Order: sequence, then structure tokens, then C-alpha cells
Amino acid sequence: MENLELLLARTDTRLESVKRHIEALPDGRGGEWKALLWHVHGEFASDAAAIVGDVSGAEQVEEPARGQLRANAGQRLERLQILLDALHAKMATYRDAVARADVPVGLQHLVDVLIDQVVIDSGDPIIHLDTRNMYSTIDLVGPMDELVAALGPQGRPYPGRHPIAFNLPALDPNNVLLSPVLAHEVAHTAVTRELLQKLQDRIQSGAAGKQIDDAFARLGFGGDQRQTAALAQAFQSWSAELLCDAIAIALTGPSFLFAFAAFVPPTAITPASKSHPDIQDRLGFALDVIDSYGWMPFIEARAPKLVTWFREVCTQPILTGSAEEAFLREAISASATERKLIASDHVVTPLDPHEGARIDQAAAWLAQGVPLVDVDGSVLSPWQVVLAGWMAAISVRGDQSATVALAAGDRDYNAVIVKAIEYSQIVSAWRAK
Repeated sequence: MENLELLLARTDTRLESVKRHIEALPDGRGGEWKALLWHVHGEFASDAAAIVGDVSGAEQVEEPARGQLRANAGQRLERLQILLDALHAKMATYRDAVARADVPVGLQHLVDVLIDQVVIDSGDPIIHLDTRNMYSTIDLVGPMDELVAALGPQGRPYPGRHPIAFNLPALDPNNVLLSPVLAHEVAHTAVTRELLQKLQDRIQSGAAGKQIDDAFARLGFGGDQRQTAALAQAFQSWSAELLCDAIAIALTGPSFLFAFAAFVPPTAITPASKSHPDIQDRLGFALDVIDSYGWMPFIEARAPKLVTWFREVCTQPILTGSAEEAFLREAISASATERKLIASDHVVTPLDPHEGARIDQAAAWLAQGVPLVDVDGSVLSPWQVVLAGWMAAISVRGDQSATVALAAGDRDYNAVIVKAIEYSQIVSAWRAK
């Protein structure tokens, strides 16, 4: 008897603690996280109330039914303790992310642009400074709905706008030159929700599907469903990563190439995994996508040595030599056109290489530390500013591989680019009035 009463009391106090935490969260940017937490708290509280009702009802029946009802109530309370633990961990992780003011306005604006340009059905961004040196995003409705679903069929999914966490490295959150990596991460929300299925449908209905099926047949797996499923999952994972790359390139142009090389150096000796292609292969596919958007003449004219280096790197993948790896590389090559088409369909306003002259003018000023944003009477977009930042860095530091790391690691220079994005937002808003 005492154990059940203890669990009831502990559940009540923990729910009250969660309530106090939610009440203390500020309103403002990222406030949808607060609304989501209220939803989860309400579902947990309803479940706890139902358990209390069952315990009270148990007092009205005789043994052994009474003991069984109390035992069932105890099991439900124990499960609720585990779910409250998981909720507590998420709340602790993002407790400072709502309405935070320690990240520059320019970077926050860039995050807003990503939400508008990539996320299906939009979302509410919250910026989290992570302890790892990483860039990633997560749609927080997913894990919260999983907690609620664990209550049983009575749990209701969240109906509101999705809060999306942008995880930035805590020691270097203002690194705008690496923001194209964030574009890749945000793309995962759209790829997971809809675009990967569209890609698979397009592949299966075209010539690429037959080529991939023929390549799979040559593996000789026969009816081994375990191997077949594992290889299909690996192909999906590789396709998702490269589709996110293609979307990021459509948005940010060649900036993605420089940012990716700075963030994940292609000199690593790690081969491809079940979830990611080899880094060198990814750079090769990125070059193809960049070329398909018409950016190659632009970067060849301004960074010919870097382009040559990229091309050399992508011819030296770290291979295991397995038949499965050979199949995946062939399948990915066969489906390259389909990925580009899906990315192009999704990104409504891709970065335009015909704006190269304006980007050059902005780069010339950024190279002198001046955040120019108005060129020929028109305001540069945030992604044009980022590309101008990369071009300025290459012109100042040299056309060499080390430049991408040195520029990305220069906090003062990144601050100038962030300020330029902030100015572009202010000027655009002012002219819109």
C-alpha cells in the first residue's frame, strides 16, 4: 500500500514542478516550445488523474480484484515516472533557448530565413547552444509526441506549430560562414516529412529505378530479407543526406562547399557508413550540383586553386571495397538527377549565379571590414551576404584549402558578416514600409 501512495505523491509533486518550470519560461521567440510543454504536461496530468480515479475505484471492490487494480495503477505510475524523467531531460536541455538574447540578431534572422525557405508548414525556431562542437536541428514535436503516445491510445498528438531547435556550438555560436551547414540540417525536417518519399517515387518511376534494381540483382542476395532491408535502409540514408546537401546548395550556392569542407575536412580517413556516404564522394556530388545551378564559372574565376583541390579530393574516396558499398555508390550516381530535381522543386528562390557582380561588390567591402548590403539600389539577401563573405575571405587569405578553416575560425570577421545580414534585414524592412 505504501508504495502506491508514494508513487501517487511523487507523481503529483513532479507534475507541479514541471508546471512551475513552464510558467517561468519567458514568452517571445521560441514560445511554441512553451506551448508544446503545456500540451505534454496536460496529457501527463490527465493520465495521472485517471490513475487516481482507478485507485479510488479500487476501494469499492473486493479482493482479489482490488489488489489487481492497485497493481495496474502502480505499473502505470512507474511508467509515468520514466516519461517524466525523459520530459525533464528535454526541458533541462532547452531551458535557456526561449527568447534568448545572447545570439546576434543577424544570425537569428538567418535562422528565420531557413525556416521560411526550407521547412514544410513553417515552424518556430529556438536556438540552443550545445556542448558539442556541432550544427544540427531537431523538430521537437517528434520526441514529445512519442512521450505522449507512450501513455496509450488516450494520448493526443500536438496540434500546434512545430518548435524546431537549432543546435549551435556553445563556444562558437555566431559562426555565420558555417551557416550553410545549418541549411543542410534544416533540410532534414522537410526530407523526413515528405521529400524522401517523393524522391523514392521519382526514382522508381524512371530509368534510375531499373538501373538500381539491376545493380541490386547482381549482388546475389536472393531472398535474404535481412540483407535486403539493411541495404535499402542504407540507400535511403545516403539519399537523404545528399538530398539535404542539394537543398543547401540550391539555397546557399558555393558557400555550402566551403562551409562543409571547413566543418568536415575531407582529409579524414573515415570511410562511408550505413548512414552517410564518404566525405570525398559527398564533395564530388556537391560539385556536380553546384555546376548544375551554373555556379562553376563564378567560383573557377575567383578560387581556381580551391576548385582544383576539391576536384582532386573527390577522386580519392576512402573505400572499403565491399560489394554493398559499390552498389550504394552506383545507386547514388544513378539517382543524382532525381535528387537535383526534388531539391529544385522544393527551393522556390535558389541563389542566382547571375548576381555574381553584386556579390563581388559586397565582397570587396567586406574584405575591408565594411558590412555593405545595398548594391546598385538593391539589398543583398542573407545568402548573398554569406557568399560574399566567403569570396572576401578567399581574396584576403588566399586561394588555398587552409583558407576555409581560417576564415570560419575568425570570430571578428564572422561578426562583420553577421552585422551585414542584420543591416540587410533593417534596410529591407525600412523600404517595405
